[in-house]
This record gives sequence, structure tokens and C-alpha cells, in this order.
Amino acid sequence: MKLKFGYILQAVIFAIMLLLASTSVIAQQSKADLLFENGKYTEAIEYYLKLHATDPDNIYLNYQIACCYLKFNCERELAVPFLERIVKLRQSDENVTFDLGRAYLHDHAFEKALFQFENYKSFVLADNAKRLIADRYIDYCYNAQAFIQVPLNIEYINLGAAINSKFAETNPFVTYDESRLVFSSNRKNFDSNIYMIEKRKNGTWSKPSVLNNSVNSPYDEFAAGISKQGDYLFVHHNESNVTENILAGEFDGKTYKNLHDIGRNVNTVLFKEEGAFISESGDTLLFSSNRPGGFGGLDLYISLKLPTGEWGQARNLGEDINTPFDENYPLIDDFGKLVFASKGHSSMGGYDIFSAHTKPVNGWHEPRNMGYPINDTYDNTNITMPTHNRYAYIAAAGKNSLGDLDLYKIVFKNEEADYLVVKGEVSVCYATDTVNVSQKDAELTIQVFKADPPEIYGVYALNTVTGKYLISVQPGKYLLVVTGKSYVEYRYELVVEEEYFAGRTLEHPIYLQKKAP
Repeated sequence: MKLKFGYILQAVIFAIMLLLASTSVIAQQSKADLLFENGKYTEAIEYYLKLHATDPDNIYLNYQIACCYLKFNCERELAVPFLERIVKLRQSDENVTFDLGRAYLHDHAFEKALFQFENYKSFVLADNAKRLIADRYIDYCYNAQAFIQVPLNIEYINLGAAINSKFAETNPFVTYDESRLVFSSNRKNFDSNIYMIEKRKNGTWSKPSVLNNSVNSPYDEFAAGISKQGDYLFVHHNESNVTENILAGEFDGKTYKNLHDIGRNVNTVLFKEEGAFISESGDTLLFSSNRPGGFGGLDLYISLKLPTGEWGQARNLGEDINTPFDENYPLIDDFGKLVFASKGHSSMGGYDIFSAHTKPVNGWHEPRNMGYPINDTYDNTNITMPTHNRYAYIAAAGKNSLGDLDLYKIVFKNEEADYLVVKGEVSVCYATDTVNVSQKDAELTIQVFKADPPEIYGVYALNTVTGKYLISVQPGKYLLVVTGKSYVEYRYELVVEEEYFAGRTLEHPIYLQKKAP
């Protein structure tokens, strides 16, 4: 009897444990689902992955994990194995087929992506709108294939952990002289705020400072544009997706303040306005809006300033620029070229950045995709350019990022770099004093070697009257070597960062040691 009771007790305990485990699983999945519904995909996927570890063939979990990855700003290709598992476990449906095509697109598996999108069209034969979407993704595949084969000669320089974070940094806008840059980030309380960094005298950026509550609010604010001199900041204010307008603030020497509506001819009540650009003269405004009367989605508009100081009636830039898809974040560069983001034209996926020249009479020449890797299969929404056309700033993911979208400085390697003037006095060190070398021995050789690849860059002469030297170098790594019969060889590693050097010099004194007699 005791033995029978023991078996019953064990069975009861086991049943209770199963019930508790089941309850825990249900609770975790409910929490994950709630996070997913609220758009908190990074947190939701952590719960889904834990549940998936003990139930890898659960179709629902596989699909939710894939959907989370496809919502991220980077690494969407991680959705591939979870969607492929669903296909192996059962016959695919239209949602899995379409999402697997998207995941393959981000994985640059273009032939596989094309197969999925064509297959998706067979699921939606009676739905013309969905077939058009599939055709657009097929275009993305062909465009991406073409552009990736001819990459641009550019370098990405991450602005570093002092500026970037594990959260998304987006919408960078820089002044013409690179003295100030504003950007958006959701690092604080998960709502988007606008931050500012400024260039120090030594050429490095300051730490980000969040703009005060005269610009930021409990709602989302995104940097929408900046004037070349930096005296005006445009802000896209998103009040719970109800009111989305462009506001403007003025720089008071320390920060931006006095945020205000820029007028009824620009902003609407029921529709959305987002990116903005003001001409250097201050009399022309370009902006995006999805108001009625456009070509579809967000279009680009132009408004001229009236004698009253108000912005005049907005005029659509026309079908040469605008498409049935979204166009956004316009700017005019120093060469009079229109630069903007578009989901249409020859996009590789979502927003790509394009440029277009005006025609001699009216309209615009066909917009040109700025190419890979500036554009990729993700949303590439804006690029900001200082005066020097060798450089630009952009938000991007996956290029040694710190976790999400990071801010990068782009270097167009085919554009000529500035020369930095390096100068200084050469002195000889004695036990109690240092003496200008011109007073002792001017038989010195100053050589500069490039570090990568190792080669001689130049041989420079010392001014025998002043005992000073002067060299000019472009960005790169160098070895400065000073030799002379009477002196210990002097070696100095010189690193010249990619910068705009107009009017700037680097002072570097050289101290030599006498050889032992």
C-alpha cells in the first residue's frame, strides 16, 4: 500500500511540474507577444528565442522570430533559417514566401529572392496591389545585383563610441564647415530626441548633448534638416502619428531654441511633412509631404519666401523627381545638384539616395542612384555634405556598428584630399638647455615615409636660418625620420585623420639628442 501511494505521489508531483512549466511557457509567450504588438522587437525576440530553444519546430515561434529580425535596422538576413525551417515543416503560404524573399534580398541571395517573389505572385493572382509590391521587390533585386558589382571607392569612418550607442543614431545633418552636427537617437526613454555635437579645436567631436525641452518633447523629434551656416534647424515633430509637421528652431550661439511652425503653406493638418532644406540665401525651401495632388506617397515640394517673410504656396517638383513611392530629405549641394531619398527610381530596397541635375529649360534629368555601399538593401534615408566634396556623413548599419544604426563619416577616395601643413622648430637637447639646431649643425635630412604601403613620401630641407621645417601631407599614416651625422636618429609616427584642413596647421617641435662622443 505504501509503495502504491509513493507512485501516486510521484505522478502528482510530475503533473504539477508539467503544469507549472506549461504555465511558464504560456506566460513567456504572452509577454513576448505583447512586446511584439507594442513594437518592442528587440525585447520580444529574446523571449521568443528562449522558447524556441526548447521547441525549435514550433512554426509560430519561428515566424515571430523571423518577423522580429525583419523589423530590425540591420542583420535582417538572420530571419532566413527560421523561415526556411517553416518551409521544411509545412507547405509555404504567401506571408512566409514574401518574407523569405525579403530576407534573401538582405542576404544578397538575389536568385533565391527572385524565386520567392515570383512564387508569391502565384499566391496573389487576384490581388493587383500585392502583385505590384512583388514586382517592386523584383526590381530591388535586379538593381541591387547591378550596383553591388560596381562598388564606390569610399571609406566608412565610424564616429566612435563617444557618439554612437547600442541604440539607433539617425538623421545626421552637418554645417558646411563641419563645425556642428545634429542627429536623432532613441537612446533616452526609447522616444526619439535630437542631439548635437560640435568640433573641438583639435579636430575631434564633442560628446553628444541632448537639445533642451524647447526642441525635444515627450513625443518623437527627428532632425529634418539644417541650414549651411547652422543658424536654423528643421525638426520633424511626430505627435503619436497624429500630427507630423516641420518645425524650425534658431541657434543662439549655444543651442537651438524657439521651435515654431513654419507656416500653413508648408505644414498641413491631416497629412505629413518630414525632410526640409533651406537655400543659403534663405529664400527657397524644399520639403517632403504626402498631401493630396502628388504622385503618390511623400513627394518633394518647393516654396519661395514672400515679401511678408512667410513661405509661399508650395509647388510639386514634378514627375521627373517624384514617383508613386516616397521621396524625402532633399538638399541642394554646392554644385546645384538635387540630392534626395526615394523608394522609387532604381532603388536597391526601400529608400536609396539619388542625385539629379536640372535641365536647361524646365524639369530634371533622370535621377541617378548614388551607388553601393552608400545605398544598400535597407532604408538609406539621408546624406549630409559639408563644403569639401571628399566627405559626407550618413547613418548606416553593419559596418562595424555598435549595435544598430551608427553615424559614419564617408570619404570619397577619388576626390582630392586637402593637405595638412606640419611645421615646427628643430632643437638639440643638452643637459641643462635646448638650443635651436640652426645655431649648431644644419646638416640634417628630414624624410617622410608613407606607412601603407611603405614608400618614401618626400625629402624636406631644414631652414638653416631659422632652424624650422615645413612639410605638407594628405590624410594617412606616416613616419617622420630626421638624421644627421652628429645626432641620434629621430623617428615619429604621424597620423593625419580625414579632415577639412583649409587654413589649419599642425605644430610639431622636434628635439634631437647628440650622439655620444
